[in-house]
Amino acid sequence: MTSYSSVLTITGFTIERYLAICHSIKAQHCCQLKRATKCIVIIWTISTLSALPYPIHTRTFYYLTDSNTSKIIPDSLVCNIPLKWTHRMLTVFQLSTFIYFVVPMIIITLFYVLIGCKLRQSEFSSNGNAQSGKATAARARRAIIKMLGMYVFPKDAMSLSFG
Repeated sequence: MTSYSSVLTITGFTIERYLAICHSIKAQHCCQLKRATKCIVIIWTISTLSALPYPIHTRTFYYLTDSNTSKIIPDSLVCNIPLKWTHRMLTVFQLSTFIYFVVPMIIITLFYVLIGCKLRQSEFSSNGNAQSGKATAARARRAIIKMLGMYVFPKDAMSLSFG
């Protein structure tokens, strides 16, 4: 549950950053404490419901028996998903991997690319304007683009220069 809520929270923060940077006027009206509270409640509700199959299907059971006497081996007591439910839970594992890893990674990457493009576009448009204050703003934007690149891309991929 906490893993799911962490992924959803990071995805939510990414969307908030996108709104704040790319749609700052709209973000001023929609980004309020009441909305943030609703988002947190929704995130934790979804996380709780998504995690329910795990405690529902988990049991303690003896995994091994003695082949000679057919008695259970006390040291083989495990807390796990019984074999009869493994196939059903395999589907749950695959869905949770897709929903809570693949989809958020795509969303986060997409929004950071959009943020980078917006900052890059505003850097190019400011280069044709006045030089003094705009040069400082351009350096700040370039630093933000590099920071975003470090967040989205692996460390080795950052050997490429963004500016």
